[in-house]
Amino acid sequence: MLITQMKKTFLIFNFTFLIFNCLYAYDYISEKLHYGNIFYPPGDFEENRKYPIIVNDTVRQYLKDSESEFNRLHSDENKFYEKSAGIFFLNAISFSDPSDAAQIYLKKKKYAEQDFAANSIFFLLNTEKIFVADDEIAVDLHLHTIYSHDSVADIKKLLIFADRKGLGAIAITDHNDFEGVRRAKNIADDLKARGVIKKDFFIIPGEEITLADGHINALFIKTYIYQNMSVSETIAEIHRQGGLAIAPHPVQKGEVGLKRIRCQNFDGVELYSGSSFLPYDFFRQTKIKKAIKNQNKFLLSSSNSHFYKGAAYSGYAIVKVQEKSIDGIKDAFKNGDVMPVLSGIYVPYKSFIEFPPVYSAYSVLSLYDDVKDLAEFVLAEIVLSSNIKIETNYDEQVHDTLNIIGVKKLSEEDNELKKRIKISSVSATYGPAIFSYDFDTKETATALKFMF
Repeated sequence: MLITQMKKTFLIFNFTFLIFNCLYAYDYISEKLHYGNIFYPPGDFEENRKYPIIVNDTVRQYLKDSESEFNRLHSDENKFYEKSAGIFFLNAISFSDPSDAAQIYLKKKKYAEQDFAANSIFFLLNTEKIFVADDEIAVDLHLHTIYSHDSVADIKKLLIFADRKGLGAIAITDHNDFEGVRRAKNIADDLKARGVIKKDFFIIPGEEITLADGHINALFIKTYIYQNMSVSETIAEIHRQGGLAIAPHPVQKGEVGLKRIRCQNFDGVELYSGSSFLPYDFFRQTKIKKAIKNQNKFLLSSSNSHFYKGAAYSGYAIVKVQEKSIDGIKDAFKNGDVMPVLSGIYVPYKSFIEFPPVYSAYSVLSLYDDVKDLAEFVLAEIVLSSNIKIETNYDEQVHDTLNIIGVKKLSEEDNELKKRIKISSVSATYGPAIFSYDFDTKETATALKFMF
């Protein structure tokens, strides 16, 4: 009995000591991040590479040496550092990869370095002005600002550009953050007072919410919505706030796809997204449009731009309103008075994919994905998972073939499509927990996945 009690005391002591160390580490790293003295070695960002974390008191000078980055980050660096500190705390208790905070910093650095070049390209692609009727408003409902971990878009420049482009409203949908909305409203009020943008230019409050297996865009919400909930929980919270739930870029890998759009209570679907540009993406967009034709869901076209001159570069939506106001725009969506519009180079692209012979070829080639989607959906219903993913030896080659880049490989002797199909792995998602089984190694794995 005494030994058992001693073991319990020892475990409690260890647990308390662990929590104390985590909190101490959080305070220390938070202070370091808050004052900007955390440094990552320079070099090209690689998505899956682990980066060492080095605390260095000279980081402010390092930031200043990169003028383009410093100019865009210095006014909001405290916010950025505080967010990163929270990520470090999750790292300390093993809730996320050690490289997450480093990746966020390096993404910011990479985007800042690309800012001038990207905005120059967007300017060349995005010079056409938008014109609408008196009872219509052109809106881009998916835009990121400096408050997103992967964007350096200056809010003031974004608002001025969107207004001059001919947009009457934009939605700020930063990743898991609502501060950009508040800042945008204040800046917009100042610009309107000085006559820089139109008096009836509207900021729609939004957020791109991260799930363990995808994203959901919330529009017309009142405040920040927590990430890593299930699809149904996230939609319920959006509706509780009186907002609208949108399935963003649903054709992309790892996002809320067709099978969940059909069975979840989404209000709308971002049919066309500037970040979905592969040939197969456009085929699946047309497929989704046909599949949900009889469902009460409106369709959108948005840019998903992370640079300020990217607003509406690939498309936007036109809403027909009874009155020009935030409520008028929201009512138009509810009534289905919205039309997705593609623009720029995306128009001929879509026309090519929808050309009957091309579309028929894609329909045949995509049967593999259709069968796999159905299998994942049925299995998810059986095991009560929010998402099931089945990976096979066909996946990569089918994806490459449908996007043209893998057509040449079809003639190769060792092409996977010439072999018998084999399941490589199966994973099931329950909230942030992911359970997987690898058929090759015969190993099971459990992970807690937090996306930022």
